[in-house]
Amino acid sequence: MELYQVYNNMVQFNDTIILNKQWEIRYMTDKYNGWTNYETWNIKLWIDNEEYTSDLWTVRARELLEGGEENPVYTLHNELKEWVDDNNPLIDSASMYTDLLGAAISSANFYEIAEAFIDSVKE
Repeated sequence: MELYQVYNNMVQFNDTIILNKQWEIRYMTDKYNGWTNYETWNIKLWIDNEEYTSDLWTVRARELLEGGEENPVYTLHNELKEWVDDNNPLIDSASMYTDLLGAAISSANFYEIAEAFIDSVKE
Protein backbone atom coordinates (compact mmCIF):
# COMPACT_ATOMS: atom_id res chain seq x y z
CA MET A 1 0.00 0.00 0.00
CA GLU A 2 1.42 3.38 -0.99
CA LEU A 3 0.69 6.57 0.88
CA TYR A 4 0.32 9.96 -0.66
CA GLN A 5 -0.55 13.27 0.97
CA VAL A 6 -2.62 16.10 -0.44
CA TYR A 7 -2.17 19.64 0.86
CA ASN A 8 -2.23 23.23 -0.39
CA ASN A 9 -3.56 22.10 -3.79
CA MET A 10 -0.48 19.94 -4.28
CA VAL A 11 -0.06 16.18 -4.04
CA GLN A 12 3.15 14.70 -2.71
CA PHE A 13 3.57 11.13 -3.89
CA ASN A 14 6.82 9.78 -2.57
CA ASP A 15 9.17 12.59 -3.64
CA THR A 16 7.10 13.87 -6.57
CA ILE A 17 4.71 16.83 -6.23
CA ILE A 18 1.63 17.04 -8.47
CA LEU A 19 -0.62 20.14 -8.54
CA ASN A 20 -4.42 20.64 -8.33
CA LYS A 21 -5.66 18.51 -5.45
CA GLN A 22 -7.38 19.20 -2.11
CA TRP A 23 -6.52 18.62 1.57
CA GLU A 24 -6.62 14.96 2.55
CA ILE A 25 -4.57 11.84 3.04
CA ARG A 26 -5.37 8.85 0.88
CA TYR A 27 -4.08 5.35 0.65
CA MET A 28 -3.61 3.88 -2.80
CA THR A 29 -4.60 0.22 -2.91
CA ASP A 30 -4.87 -2.11 -5.82
CA LYS A 31 -8.14 -3.72 -4.78
CA TYR A 32 -11.44 -3.22 -2.98
CA ASN A 33 -12.96 -6.41 -1.56
CA GLY A 34 -11.06 -8.34 -4.21
CA TRP A 35 -12.15 -6.09 -7.10
CA THR A 36 -10.21 -3.44 -9.02
CA ASN A 37 -11.82 -0.59 -7.05
CA TYR A 38 -14.90 0.38 -5.07
CA GLU A 39 -16.86 1.36 -8.18
CA THR A 40 -16.34 -2.05 -9.79
CA TRP A 41 -17.27 -3.87 -6.59
CA ASN A 42 -20.37 -1.69 -6.13
CA ILE A 43 -21.71 -2.23 -9.65
CA LYS A 44 -21.20 -6.01 -9.42
CA LEU A 45 -22.80 -6.05 -5.96
CA TRP A 46 -25.93 -4.25 -7.19
CA ILE A 47 -26.21 -6.46 -10.26
CA ASP A 48 -25.90 -9.58 -8.11
CA ASN A 49 -28.31 -8.31 -5.44
CA GLU A 50 -31.17 -7.92 -7.91
CA GLU A 51 -32.44 -11.31 -9.10
CA TYR A 52 -33.56 -9.91 -12.45
CA THR A 53 -30.21 -8.31 -13.32
CA SER A 54 -28.20 -11.21 -11.96
CA ASP A 55 -30.17 -13.65 -14.09
CA LEU A 56 -30.06 -11.32 -17.10
CA TRP A 57 -26.27 -11.12 -17.15
CA THR A 58 -25.71 -14.76 -16.22
CA VAL A 59 -27.94 -15.86 -19.11
CA ARG A 60 -26.20 -13.41 -21.46
CA ALA A 61 -22.77 -14.69 -20.41
CA ARG A 62 -23.90 -18.26 -21.08
CA GLU A 63 -25.28 -17.28 -24.50
CA LEU A 64 -22.00 -15.65 -25.50
CA LEU A 65 -19.90 -18.53 -24.20
CA GLU A 66 -21.99 -21.29 -25.76
CA GLY A 67 -22.68 -19.35 -28.96
CA GLY A 68 -19.08 -19.43 -30.10
CA GLU A 69 -18.46 -15.71 -29.60
CA GLU A 70 -14.83 -14.99 -30.47
CA ASN A 71 -14.23 -12.96 -27.31
CA PRO A 72 -17.20 -13.37 -24.97
CA VAL A 73 -15.61 -11.38 -22.13
CA TYR A 74 -14.96 -8.36 -24.33
CA THR A 75 -18.46 -8.48 -25.82
CA LEU A 76 -20.08 -8.79 -22.39
CA HIS A 77 -17.87 -5.99 -21.09
CA ASN A 78 -19.17 -3.65 -23.81
CA GLU A 79 -22.77 -4.67 -23.20
CA LEU A 80 -22.49 -4.19 -19.42
CA LYS A 81 -20.92 -0.76 -19.84
CA GLU A 82 -23.59 0.31 -22.31
CA TRP A 83 -26.35 -0.99 -20.02
CA VAL A 84 -25.02 0.91 -17.01
CA ASP A 85 -24.56 4.08 -19.08
CA ASP A 86 -28.05 3.80 -20.58
CA ASN A 87 -29.65 3.30 -17.15
CA ASN A 88 -27.89 6.24 -15.51
CA PRO A 89 -30.80 8.31 -14.13
CA LEU A 90 -28.75 11.51 -14.33
CA ILE A 91 -27.48 11.16 -17.88
CA ASP A 92 -29.69 13.92 -19.27
CA SER A 93 -28.96 16.51 -16.60
CA ALA A 94 -26.02 18.78 -15.95
CA SER A 95 -24.89 19.00 -12.35
CA MET A 96 -22.12 18.22 -9.95
CA TYR A 97 -23.90 14.93 -9.16
CA THR A 98 -24.05 13.98 -12.83
CA ASP A 99 -20.31 14.57 -13.13
CA LEU A 100 -19.54 12.59 -9.97
CA LEU A 101 -21.70 9.66 -11.01
CA GLY A 102 -20.18 9.72 -14.50
CA ALA A 103 -16.69 9.69 -13.04
CA ALA A 104 -17.55 6.77 -10.79
CA ILE A 105 -19.04 4.78 -13.66
CA SER A 106 -16.09 5.49 -15.93
CA SER A 107 -13.63 4.25 -13.31
CA ALA A 108 -15.37 0.88 -12.97
CA ASN A 109 -13.67 -2.11 -14.53
CA PHE A 110 -16.46 -3.61 -16.65
CA TYR A 111 -14.04 -6.13 -18.15
CA GLU A 112 -13.47 -7.59 -14.69
CA ILE A 113 -17.24 -7.80 -14.09
CA ALA A 114 -17.69 -9.52 -17.45
CA GLU A 115 -14.91 -11.99 -16.62
CA ALA A 116 -16.68 -12.86 -13.36
CA PHE A 117 -19.93 -13.61 -15.19
CA ILE A 118 -18.19 -15.68 -17.87
CA ASP A 119 -16.22 -17.60 -15.22
CA SER A 120 -19.40 -18.28 -13.23
CA VAL A 121 -21.09 -19.97 -16.21
CA LYS A 122 -17.97 -22.01 -17.02
CA GLU A 123 -18.14 -23.74 -13.65
